Amino acid sequence: MVSGFFHEYMVSQPMQDNLVYVIDGGQSLTSQRRERHLSVQHDKLTQLHMGMIDFSLLRSLTVFVEWDSRLVPCKMVLLQVLDLEDAVELTDDELSSIKWKWLPRLKFLSLRGCQLVSCLPSSLFGLEHLETLDVKGTSIAELPRGINKLQKLQCLRVGRAIPLDDGQGISTERSYNYGVVVPLGIVGKLKDLHTIGVVNVGAAGGKAVLKNLRDYTGLRKLGVSGINPGNMRWLSLPDGKLSSLSVRFEGDIEDYSGLLHDVRYNDHLSSLKLYGPMRKFPAECIKKFENLRKLTLEMCMLAAKDMKVIRHLHELSVLRLFFNQFQGDKLNFKLMSPLKVLEVACKSRLHVTFKKGWMDELEVLKVDCSSGTQISDLENLSSINQVCLRGSFDEILEEEVRRQIGNLPGAPALTVEWTPIE
Repeated sequence: MVSGFFHEYMVSQPMQDNLVYVIDGGQSLTSQRRERHLSVQHDKLTQLHMGMIDFSLLRSLTVFVEWDSRLVPCKMVLLQVLDLEDAVELTDDELSSIKWKWLPRLKFLSLRGCQLVSCLPSSLFGLEHLETLDVKGTSIAELPRGINKLQKLQCLRVGRAIPLDDGQGISTERSYNYGVVVPLGIVGKLKDLHTIGVVNVGAAGGKAVLKNLRDYTGLRKLGVSGINPGNMRWLSLPDGKLSSLSVRFEGDIEDYSGLLHDVRYNDHLSSLKLYGPMRKFPAECIKKFENLRKLTLEMCMLAAKDMKVIRHLHELSVLRLFFNQFQGDKLNFKLMSPLKVLEVACKSRLHVTFKKGWMDELEVLKVDCSSGTQISDLENLSSINQVCLRGSFDEILEEEVRRQIGNLPGAPALTVEWTPIE
């Protein structure tokens, strides 16, 4: 998370060097502040605060609390980073009231999580030096053509937040991978763009957008949503060095053999995420990417035989499996890969087990449980240091997991997010 990164950087700097100033509600100001980086972590800004800070010297401004229009009070010609992630009460009107021309050197802008923002003001597209624009988790459903004016844009992150219980998937995360409609030709006109997603290609003109993306070799990370039986064959990878691909399906797709059917250059792809109501395990697609390091799958049904395909991914370090039902007796993890993180979520009862001598490098295990779930043979995970249980389960499971990891060296931590069974 970007806010966390900047926060860690700021508080690690010596305050006496006049580099960083953190407003957390506990200060007693006696002189004017001339720091270059301002972090606002308290929602009671006083006029004294505002009067004692020289905003014209700021290089970065990070807001962790409720938005206050006084935070952009004048020209800030040196400001390069404006991080407003999760700034409460930031609205379209508040965003339009900012004089963006006062921020001529801005390179990074984050509005992630600002759910009251549904559109971007046209004045924002005058930021000639903007390189990163993050509007994930907002209510923006479509980007205007003005986005093409941001000629130095390198990273564009979009995606609408959805409720967890939306009936369309079983991911345990609050999902931002429901895409946004983008103007046709956005990739071709923004020559420096290397990261874009999530783009909604299920709307009108979606096929043309897919063809446009396929022909652009500068992309490194791509996220698309709205893939259906009518446009699936148009989804392809650009000839280049794409390292990350995220796809959200919609509609009833039974056959995934046509997915990414003309892939030629796949050695660079290290992260693959497939979301949606998949009825069939997309084995043909996954087999094309032997060098995957991260794999996320969301589907209706997972079968024991499907694990054989995953077993051939010898470079895998992160595996996340979200599904409604498991077809088989036990979900037995026997992976040769250097897996570090494993996350499993199932809506029905499940028995997860681990064979001795396999997955010796696993460090983090997260299991989203339902009633009747069993977890056994944790003693065989010699490197595990963190176990997380989430969902609805009884105390017997928690006690059993605690007993198993109690026999491991290093005292692995157990985190429990328990929903009582009614």
